[in-house]
Amino acid sequence: SDELRCLALRDQLTGLYNRHFLIDAAAKHISQAHRHKLSLCLIMVYIDHFKAVNDEHGHAVGDAVLRDVGEIFLNEARKEDIVARFGGEEFVFLLDTCDREAGIKKAERVRQTLEAKQVQGLAITASLGFAHLTSDEDFTGLLSRADYALYKAKSNGRNRVEVAD
Repeated sequence: SDELRCLALRDQLTGLYNRHFLIDAAAKHISQAHRHKLSLCLIMVYIDHFKAVNDEHGHAVGDAVLRDVGEIFLNEARKEDIVARFGGEEFVFLLDTCDREAGIKKAERVRQTLEAKQVQGLAITASLGFAHLTSDEDFTGLLSRADYALYKAKSNGRNRVEVAD
C-alpha cells in the first residue's frame, strides 16, 4: 500500500526521508548529474553533543529536539533537495543541480539558522561536512569525503562547516 511504501521511505521520528531512500535516490541523481554534466553537492550534518541532551533531559526531549531540527532542515531545503535522517543525530542534504559555491553557502546558512534558534528551549548547534561531486565519483565516494569533512568540523571545535578537498 502507499502508506507502507511511505513508511519504508521515511524516518518515523522526523518524517524526513530515511537512509535507504537517500542511498537509492542519490545513485539516480548522481548518474543524472554525470550524464548531463550537472553540479551536485552533499552536506552531512551532525547535531553537536546530542548524547548530552538525552542524558541531561531524557529521551523524550531528545526525540523532540530531533523532530524540531528535522523541521528546521526541511524549511531550509529547496523542493529539489533531499533531506534525510541518516541515523541517530546525523542528517544529510543532497543538493541537486547546486554548484559548489551555492552549496557551501547553503551549509553555512543551515548552521547559522540552527544556532540562532532555541530548540525545545536548548541551544543546539551542528557540525557540517560539505562535498561537491567530482567527475568520476559515486555516492560512496561523495559521502565518504563529506564524512571526512564532518570529522574535521567536529575535531576543529564543532558548530562549523568544513569543506572536502
